[in-house]
Amino acid sequence: MGRVVAPLRAMGARVDGREEGERAPLAVRGAPLRGLRYTLPVPSAQVKSALLLAGLFAEGVTEVEEPTPTRDHTERLFRHFGLPLEVEGRRVRTWRTGPFPAKDLVVPGDFSSAAFFLVAALVTPGSEVVVEGVGLNPTRTGLLTVLKAMGADLEWRVLEGEAGEPVGWVRARHSLLKGVAVDPGLIPLMVDEVPVLAAAAAWAEGETYIPGLSELRVKESDRVRAIAENLRALGVEVEEGPDWLRIRGGGVRPGRVRPFHDHRIAMAFAVVGLPVGLVVEGPGGDGDLHPGYARHRDHRRAFGLRQELRGQAGGGGLGRALPLQRPPLPGGRLPRPEGGGGPRGRGGAPRPPRGPGGAPFGPGGGQPGPGGRGGPHPLPAHPRGGPRGLGGGPPPGGPGLGQPQAQGGA
Repeated sequence: MGRVVAPLRAMGARVDGREEGERAPLAVRGAPLRGLRYTLPVPSAQVKSALLLAGLFAEGVTEVEEPTPTRDHTERLFRHFGLPLEVEGRRVRTWRTGPFPAKDLVVPGDFSSAAFFLVAALVTPGSEVVVEGVGLNPTRTGLLTVLKAMGADLEWRVLEGEAGEPVGWVRARHSLLKGVAVDPGLIPLMVDEVPVLAAAAAWAEGETYIPGLSELRVKESDRVRAIAENLRALGVEVEEGPDWLRIRGGGVRPGRVRPFHDHRIAMAFAVVGLPVGLVVEGPGGDGDLHPGYARHRDHRRAFGLRQELRGQAGGGGLGRALPLQRPPLPGGRLPRPEGGGGPRGRGGAPRPPRGPGGAPFGPGGGQPGPGGRGGPHPLPAHPRGGPRGLGGGPPPGGPGLGQPQAQGGA
């Protein structure tokens, strides 16, 4: 908690906790606040948001400067409610405000939760999944850009927005992925999705290099270490640096992994094991991220997965992911969850296994071809623009499915 406590104390806040406020639990006592000009030592949307919210009650101007752009949900919310805000490059400013009127607000579906199901479809032969009503804020969707560069068969459309937040759908189909060198400027736009990116990299041919991971050392677990240890347990060659991972993919073998008491690690490795089967040992906490995940059997069967969780409710105990032998459904459709409402897929036979090779994209690797569904997609030099999707229109499975579609900006 020290990264939040230190600048708040500089604004006049009174905060006490273990190890001089570095560890929770914390005791916060009300005190007059003063504005602060603060440069984030590590990109963090959470710290930026904490200081901007405190700045609404502080005397003078509060300014936060970011080393690289991070998620901007708080800035969009400020604009929606008419709160004071100035954005100049990587500097964001606010100041004290008076009462402001209430407004209705719809929170889009969480992209970080959707990412597990998208990657699950990409690595599981014969799979297709559509996620609807998901937030597609360009400061959140760096994972889509990287997966496209890896050759993922992905489509997405922005259909509407709420409070300035783009909302739409994403479709993923099983793909033969290749390794890439990730642009470090994209990491702040996908920091929570790195574990599931590592799942995709384990099944990609060639080498994937993921830099800029210092923030992951201080999440719910040391995620850099957790990813490296679990991938090695599944036979994947991994190099671990202070703030980077180098993963040499090509597939995993069945095995046992630990979730390190971290919900994202638990779910990412449930995804890794879909094609071959694995055991997640001990308390995983997957209920923290996706309540009821262990009970969503119809969704998991759409990927050809049988998963058993034993132990206490809420993610404790032992989880097992095993491939299912499933008969095709009439019309080649994917199974739908009880109660309906889920998207329909096209089904089809599994794609052929990978061949050898697959040079990494990035320094020393070949340049990718032009973007497009199922083809490689170059990583942009500057992440602000966000990933490119398809133009507006109906979601998959509705009117217009299979019609020619033109590329457009997301």
